[in-house]
Amino acid sequence: MDASSQGLKAVAHEAEEALDELKLNSISKAVETETTTRSVKKARYCSSLPDPYLFRLSMLDGKKLKEILEKMEAIVSEMRQFGFFKTSQPMTVINPLGIGHMRSAESESTVVIGRSDDLEKIVATVLGQAQSEAKAVAVLPILGEDGFGKATLTQLIYTDVRIQSHFQVKSWVRIYNKLNIAHVTKLITDLTTMGRVPVLMDAMDLIRQCLQAELTGKRYLLVLINVLNEKTDNWEQLKPVLDCGRPGSMIFVTTRSYKVASIMGTMTEYILKELNDDDLWGIFRQRAFGMGVDERPKLVEID
Repeated sequence: MDASSQGLKAVAHEAEEALDELKLNSISKAVETETTTRSVKKARYCSSLPDPYLFRLSMLDGKKLKEILEKMEAIVSEMRQFGFFKTSQPMTVINPLGIGHMRSAESESTVVIGRSDDLEKIVATVLGQAQSEAKAVAVLPILGEDGFGKATLTQLIYTDVRIQSHFQVKSWVRIYNKLNIAHVTKLITDLTTMGRVPVLMDAMDLIRQCLQAELTGKRYLLVLINVLNEKTDNWEQLKPVLDCGRPGSMIFVTTRSYKVASIMGTMTEYILKELNDDDLWGIFRQRAFGMGVDERPKLVEID
């Protein structure tokens, strides 16, 4: 069953990566929905994504989900043949990516397997940074391969009660491959102000002023997810706009690129390591089988 063991690890990584993607999409959508509800007039805010884009993204998520479901069911079928699970009902994959149960980062209650040590270390770093006399905002890169759960870990940190009470302003932004300064600045402004300041698509000076007015004198946390752009100039243009919070303000940058971590980081990057086999198995059970699976330990354990 070595092949099944490797298959489990691969699918667990793939499921985690897809879950990160879907959760982040739901976070962005939830924030935009709340923004629209609060606004008095119908306005086209800078963070609004075109409907065709959202539709295409939804289709891609559905295709990815289908592929993962098929892989999981094939592995479950093989393992059932070898007597890995003892159940009275046929085994089926139960909503591994949490579709229909996704909420915003603020309200999501997530059990993350194997990352409690990472959580505590990063929270301690964040709280310790408040004692720093450095005036510039601190940037902590969280570095790891795709599927390692960088975004999920960051979400867990973001929703931690200690973090929630520590920062006055918090914003979570998904970067789509290119670090487009205009787009990112507009998106951060809209999310940070919760849409209180309608801004024109081409009024960049006004957008910067609105963002800096919101952040100045406040301890803020900004999370930039999946930054891949390795051009120094782009970050050098965005950094001065964000360098206006009070001491202790922080920016998290999740990336798989050492170069991005080097360009953007003001602190030593936090390297997220691969989960061990027990944790990967726990993720697989949590995402694929749900509750109530009666394991046979001697059969489940694979060297």
